[in-house]
Amino acid sequence: MPNYIEFQKSMTRELMGVKDRVFNLIEDRHWGEVGKFREAILVDLLVRVLPDTVKVGTGFIIGDYEETTKQIDIIIYDSQYPMIFKKENFIIAPKESVLGIIEVKSKLTASNFTKTLEAIYSNARVLLKYGYHYQDRTALYSKDNGTQRPFVGLFAYESEDGLAEKDSVKRALKKNNGFLNHLVFGKDEFVKYWSGKDPNGEDMDNPFYRFYRIEDLAFGYFVSNLLESILIKTIKKHATQTTYNKAFYPVEKENSISLPDISCLFEVVDAPKVRISDKNLAILEDEESFASHLISYTEKLNRQKYANKSYYGVSRKNIEERYDFQKFSAAFEAREYVLINNLNFQEEDFYFFVKRGEEDNIDYPIGSFRKEDWYH
Repeated sequence: MPNYIEFQKSMTRELMGVKDRVFNLIEDRHWGEVGKFREAILVDLLVRVLPDTVKVGTGFIIGDYEETTKQIDIIIYDSQYPMIFKKENFIIAPKESVLGIIEVKSKLTASNFTKTLEAIYSNARVLLKYGYHYQDRTALYSKDNGTQRPFVGLFAYESEDGLAEKDSVKRALKKNNGFLNHLVFGKDEFVKYWSGKDPNGEDMDNPFYRFYRIEDLAFGYFVSNLLESILIKTIKKHATQTTYNKAFYPVEKENSISLPDISCLFEVVDAPKVRISDKNLAILEDEESFASHLISYTEKLNRQKYANKSYYGVSRKNIEERYDFQKFSAAFEAREYVLINNLNFQEEDFYFFVKRGEEDNIDYPIGSFRKEDWYH
């Protein structure tokens, strides 16, 4: 009988063994080069387990409207698509070809975690923007049409002790809300974002991050989830529907969950509903006038009826169809507001804005401009 647990643990021993062998020789004198080598160690493992039609590179992704990501450590792509540029393992890939992206860190700490998630969000947003409606973008497997969204992972060889339990990490993950869908805090802790279908394969409405403490198995589970995402993309089946299941996930779920889930469902309580008429839209011709209108109107509501409620939002889709986002964002910045643009609410994509300095105090948005309130 195959010993799948030891098989998975052998991946951890392999990755950690090669990593430590190099570090023991050069320590931290050439830390940048060591970082690149640690990416190469993971790439070497992936190349050996991925199907021949799936390749691994590093570089950039070009999305809709010629948006480009920052450089990505690892890009997993379908080799049946032509690359825009390719030189050895360096690629500039069209987003349609991309099956997954991975950021690799030597060590995650409280000081670098939020910044790392912001970089991943920036890259994932280019990859997912416009090409996926809500269910596709936030669900690993859409219950509506079977579309598989790309794998977005953060792979850390080590992490600061107790990092996964810190409130700052939980807040950062909640705000990220599914753009990052797989994460390892070193060899013992694995995190997965669930949406569309829950761990039992049932349809679900409330997305969440789930933490698994699985000694020496986090690396193997990270790789297994990547392989399963490719299975879903190519043959439209989960591992549970194939003979891969035990090899991919040898530990019973009830023996691995160690921390409470982080819910990513945001609710609006007693929120103002603002209707913007065709007449008003006609005079809001540029980003400055529109931002000014949103802020002044919602502040007026705040003073009159919603005295202690300062968060309001606007449908991202409609902003991006009518206005230049950079100019729109700058108009808010000039008025001492910050756009929070990576929250999902009730199967809609929204911008929310908040007074500068209050970004970390959001538990849920309590005001919104919803899509149906725009065009009448």
